[in-house]
Amino acid sequence: MIKEKVKKVIIDSLELSIAPDEMDNNDLLFGEGLGGNSMALMEVIVGLEKAFGIEISDEELIMDVFETVNSIAEFIKSKIS
Repeated sequence: MIKEKVKKVIIDSLELSIAPDEMDNNDLLFGEGLGGNSMALMEVIVGLEKAFGIEISDEELIMDVFETVNSIAEFIKSKIS
């Protein structure tokens, strides 16, 4: 459930033309992966905050956390549990 919601936020934020089930949980979101950049990261963060009702602090803005669907889902789980 969390991973599907994360995928939806990523697809919307990066304006990708794919379905959530076409995105692998280990796809890199930035660089040579799905092609995101620093502006896209901010869109993803705002989308995650809205979708999950959380606040992501500046100290939590670590690229490793926002690298893949899996890493984002683990971060979200830690925030909501």
